[in-house]
Amino acid sequence: MMRSFALRSLLSSDAVLPHLAGLRIDDVVRSGLSIRTAVTTRVPEALCPVCESPSRRVHSRYGRRLADPPVSGQEVLIHLGVRQFFCE
Repeated sequence: MMRSFALRSLLSSDAVLPHLAGLRIDDVVRSGLSIRTAVTTRVPEALCPVCESPSRRVHSRYGRRLADPPVSGQEVLIHLGVRQFFCE
């Protein structure tokens, strides 16, 4: 499990991967030929796509599954937890 901790620490570092600053790595598990990562957004608000006003009121939550082609023979799966906001 040491590898999982080291990878989670690396991925949560905003200095190393600044484009992932809005994400929180909840879990990284290597299972057979798969690497499964659970990720949630940590952004406190989002802009309405219609009126572009910011909102902090969460309407709902849902999950997305992202998959890439195998890397060095290992399947990479990302379970992304996403929030949908109410427009105020």
